[in-house]
Amino acid sequence: MKRNFDADRPFLENEFQQAAWDDTTGLRPDALKQGMWEIVEANPELPMILLRGKVFSFLAENARLALNPHSIFSGKMDLGVQFGEFATQGVYSELYSKANAEVLKRADPGLCAQKELAERMGVGFGVADFWHTMPDWAEILRLGFPGMLQRLRLAEEEKRRAGTLTQEQEWFYRSAAEHVQACISYTGRLRALAAKNDLWEWEACLAAIAQGAPQTLYQAMQTSLIYLELEEMGVERGRTLGRLDVLYAPYYRKALAEGASREEIKDLFRYFFLRFHAARRFASQPIAIGGHTEDGADGDEELILLMLEVYRELNIRNPKIQVRVHPGLSEKILRFCMELIRQGKSSVVFLNDETVINAYGRIGIPREEAARYVPFGCYEPMLPGMEDAMIGASWCNMAKAAEFAMNGGRDPGTGETLTCATPETFENFEDFYSAIKTHVRQILRFIRRAIAGELPHTMEINPSPLYSASIASCVERGKDVFGGGMRYHNVSIKCFGVATLTDAVLAVKRFVFEKQEIGFEQFRQVLAQNWQGHEMLRQKILNDPCKYGNNCPEADEIACDLYRCIAEEVVGKDTGFGGKYRLGGDSITNCIGFAQKMGATPDGRRAGEPVSKNFCPSAGMEKNGVTAYLESVGKLDYADFADAAVVDFTLHRSAVEGEAGLEAMLALLRYAFRKGVFALQGNVLDAAELLDARTHPEKYRDLQVRLCGWNEYWIHMEPVKQDAFLKRLQAN
Repeated sequence: MKRNFDADRPFLENEFQQAAWDDTTGLRPDALKQGMWEIVEANPELPMILLRGKVFSFLAENARLALNPHSIFSGKMDLGVQFGEFATQGVYSELYSKANAEVLKRADPGLCAQKELAERMGVGFGVADFWHTMPDWAEILRLGFPGMLQRLRLAEEEKRRAGTLTQEQEWFYRSAAEHVQACISYTGRLRALAAKNDLWEWEACLAAIAQGAPQTLYQAMQTSLIYLELEEMGVERGRTLGRLDVLYAPYYRKALAEGASREEIKDLFRYFFLRFHAARRFASQPIAIGGHTEDGADGDEELILLMLEVYRELNIRNPKIQVRVHPGLSEKILRFCMELIRQGKSSVVFLNDETVINAYGRIGIPREEAARYVPFGCYEPMLPGMEDAMIGASWCNMAKAAEFAMNGGRDPGTGETLTCATPETFENFEDFYSAIKTHVRQILRFIRRAIAGELPHTMEINPSPLYSASIASCVERGKDVFGGGMRYHNVSIKCFGVATLTDAVLAVKRFVFEKQEIGFEQFRQVLAQNWQGHEMLRQKILNDPCKYGNNCPEADEIACDLYRCIAEEVVGKDTGFGGKYRLGGDSITNCIGFAQKMGATPDGRRAGEPVSKNFCPSAGMEKNGVTAYLESVGKLDYADFADAAVVDFTLHRSAVEGEAGLEAMLALLRYAFRKGVFALQGNVLDAAELLDARTHPEKYRDLQVRLCGWNEYWIHMEPVKQDAFLKRLQAN
C-alpha cells in the first residue's frame, strides 16, 4: 500500500486525543466499568489471579475500538484513559487501587498510618512496585501470542502428568492462558475491523500474528504494540521496548534481503515512533540501544543509525533513547546522540556498561548475567527474563534528616516524631553530624519496613499473569512474577536531596560551630520563621563558596560520607522475599513534591522550595562550572548504585558550537565515564531563550528540556520546574 507519512502526520499527532470510537464495536468505558465490578461482586471468593483473568478477558473482548486509517498501526481500545499532556490510567486500574487499599489496611493498619505520616512530612514512601515491568521481548517476538499460549499449556500438562501440579500453579496457568488468549482475541477483533474498512495491509499483518510468531519488521512492531496495550490495561507499564538494535536486527536484515529500501524501513519507524508520541505516555516510552550481545558482538550499527535519523527528523521527545556505552561502541553513534542533545532533542541518556556491571556484582549477581542488562524506566538497569527490580518501590528525601536533626527528631510541620528522638541542641559539630547520620539510617530503616510490609501481599493485590507469561522461569515454575516466578526479586530504594543535606550540614558546621555567627537554638528559630528578618544571614550562607558540586574537598567529603552511610543501610540487604535491596540516586519530581511539605533548611533554602534532584547540586549552587561539578560527583562510589545514579549536565548553547563544541561534549562523556559515573544525561540550553519562551510560548511549542529521566516541553512545565533550570543556567 502506498503511504505518505508527511501527509498522514497531521492525523497521527493527536490520534488518541481525537479518537473516533466506534460504538458498534463494543462498550463505552462506563459500561465496561459496571461490567467489571459485576464480575468482581459475583466472585467474592475467587483468588485475585483468577479474578484478574476473568476481568481482563471481559475488557479486552468488549471495549469499543477506534481505527485511524492514516496509520499502519491503526487500532486502539477505549478503557476510559484521558489523553492530556500525559495519559491517565483506565478503568482496570481501579481493581488494583481497591485491592491495594483494602489488603494493606487489613494486614497492618499501624504501618499504614505511619506511611501516611511519612508522606505528609515529606520523608518519602515505601511500597511494592507493580507498575514498572520489563517483559521479555525476545521471548514475545520469538514465540508470538500463539507460541506463548502453547508454552503455558505444555508446562501445565508436564506438571500434571508428573503429579506435581499444585493448586496455585494450576491457577497461574489458567489465568496466564486467559490473558494470552485475550491477546489473540483482541488481535482478531482488530483484524475484523481492518477487513471492514478495507485496510488489507494491516489485516494481513494481524492475520499473521494471530497465527504465529512475527516474521517481518512490521509484524514485530505490531506484536509489541498489542502486547504493550494489553499489559498496560492495568497499572503495569512496560517501561522498555528492549534493545531494538538486537531485537529488530533480524527483521531489518530480512527486509533488506527481500528488497526493501532503507527509506521504506525508515517509514515503518516513523509511524512506530510517532505512535508513542501520540499516546502521551507518562515519562515517555524507553527504547535501548548499544551494549553488546551475549556472544560479545555489538548490536546492529546500521539499524541504530537508521533509528536515530528517524528520531532526529521527527523532533519528538517520546519515545526516549537509552544508550549502553562500552569501549567498542561506535564513535558514529555517540556523536549522533550528542548532536541530538545539542540540537535540543535531549531525550537521551548514556549508561556506563562497566559501572553498571560492577554495581550488579556488589549485590551478588555474576558478571556474565549482569552483562545482559537492559536499561528501562528512566535509566535503571534490569536483567530481562531474570530480574524484577521494583524500581519504583520508594523515594527517600534525605534532606529531611537535616530538618529532623534541627528539631530533636520531630517534624516541625506536624509536631510528630516518625522514627526516633535526638538531642534538642548540640555543643559541637561532631554530635550534630552524628544526629544527622542517625536520622539518615532511621529513615532508610523505616522505608525498608514499609516495603517489607507490602511484599507478602503482592499476589492478593496485583498478580500480573500476562507479564509473567513472557518470562520463561515463571512459566517453568508455574508462578507469577509477583509470586516468586523470577530468579531475582530485588527491590530498589531511591535517595535524593543529598546535595541539600550536605549544604545544610556545612552551614551548621561553618556558621554555628566554626564562625559562631549564630547559636544552634537561635538558628532553629530562624528556620521556624522561614528566614524572615534574617535575610543577611541567609545570603551569607547561600554565597558561601563551600557547596557540594564545586570540587570543594570539604563539601565533597561530607557528601561521600553521607552516601556511604546510605549505602550501608541499603546495598545488598536481604528483602526477605528472595532478593536484595538496590540503591538508586534519582528523584524524578519528588524533589519538588516532597520538599513542598518541608520547612526551611540551614543551607538557605526556604520552606517549600525544591531540594536537590538526582546527583545535582542544589539549584543555583553550581558556581564553578561543569568540570568542577564532574570532579565532585566523580568522587562517589557508583558501584553502590545498582538501581542507577544519573549525573545531569546543563550547558549553554554558545559553549558547544561547531565541531569543537561537539568534541567538548564527547570529552565530557568520556571524562565522566573514566571517573566511573554510572549514567549521564543533559541539556544544551540558552537562558535568554527560556525566558523569552515564558513570554511568547507560541514561538516555542517544540522546545523541550530533559528533566530527571524524561523530557517535557518547556511551555507546559510548572514555573517551579522552570525556575530550577534557570537557576542552574544562570549560576554557571
